[in-house]
Amino acid sequence: MKKSSIKRIIILFMITLTCLIAQNTSGLNSLAFLKLPKSANAASLAEAVTGIRGDVFSLFYNPAGVFSAKIGQDYMLNYTRLHGQMNYFTGAAKVKFERIGDLGVGARFLVPGEQQGTKLEGGELVETSTFQNVNFEITANYSRSFLRDRLLAGANIKTAVANLGNKTTDRLPALVMDFGGIFNFGLITPFLHSLNLGVSVNNVGFQLGDDAGGTNKSNKDYPLPTKIHGGLSYLWWINSQHELLFCGDAETLFAGKDTAGNYLPEFKFLTAVRYTFNKMLSASVGYKIGEGKSGFKAGIGFSWKGLNVNYGFAYREMDQYNIINSIDIGYSIKHKKKPINVDALYFAGQKAFAKKEYEKAEELYNQVVKLKPDYKDAKARLDEIKKIRQKQKRLKMFEQAMQEIE
Repeated sequence: MKKSSIKRIIILFMITLTCLIAQNTSGLNSLAFLKLPKSANAASLAEAVTGIRGDVFSLFYNPAGVFSAKIGQDYMLNYTRLHGQMNYFTGAAKVKFERIGDLGVGARFLVPGEQQGTKLEGGELVETSTFQNVNFEITANYSRSFLRDRLLAGANIKTAVANLGNKTTDRLPALVMDFGGIFNFGLITPFLHSLNLGVSVNNVGFQLGDDAGGTNKSNKDYPLPTKIHGGLSYLWWINSQHELLFCGDAETLFAGKDTAGNYLPEFKFLTAVRYTFNKMLSASVGYKIGEGKSGFKAGIGFSWKGLNVNYGFAYREMDQYNIINSIDIGYSIKHKKKPINVDALYFAGQKAFAKKEYEKAEELYNQVVKLKPDYKDAKARLDEIKKIRQKQKRLKMFEQAMQEIE
């Protein structure tokens, strides 16, 4: 990877971190912040994005969706206003490595500011001193393609920390992993090349440390919000200027427990449609159906020469937040494949020809002619191989005739 690419990633997260430290808001604690929307683009689609490919913010949903054969570098920042003065920031970046895959990094921060601490005393919660609450997640991503880009696979490893008080023991850290895959039905039939099936499992891991000490800290009280997603996406090109994206997800969330300590799953169904004009302007509407958390989503987007801006609106996203406003801004750089050295291919063919590996040599010479039709030496070698094969065929026929005479 070029040094300039590394510098861009470092600058992106320095900017994100600087913005976050400057904030002083009030609100959410515990690992529940992992359930919040991560981008305006996803929020406008009701987060039904498990089957969508080529979006750097897929890093926070389906890690396989980060991969894109066309995009070499992708950078995105998000600002989300939850309610009152509560703000939420997200950043993501990915860089393509030739023959390896795509590597990405992401960060999410929620800084609710000063909060009132509590502790359990005599079976009741008693107020203690106030504390500065900082919740964050840092993610590393890897994704790549298989079967001519028809199958994508990806994984995240991340750490998430929620502060529940002033003491070190009041921190609630977790080591978490995500896994995902996307299958394109074009592998089965060309008629379904626009249909994708995505599957992801998010927030699988464990909380670090023990339950001893601390204000209000208990791994049992704050379980990881593990999610299992399955989704479909279909892109319909009406013509060169108009296209429609249809997507739908089914989600199972494990974020609460009953009195016996058993997980209580929550089921949600997410659906959305997006219209795009001239690959520049887009409008989305979506709806999330869940247990007490159903709500309408919408958004608009603008893309031009690599610049991407999205606005998303979500109504009744979670119990605490009736209205969420979110905006993304990012920049994408197309992937430029390294030019193939035709001469190197020709000399590789020469080596194979010298070893009498004619089949391998023929394949290499054909590649040379395909890339450079006027490459006379490669054409001459192909003619030689043709003559050699004809000679071998006549010799074989002669040997067979001699065996029949004997």
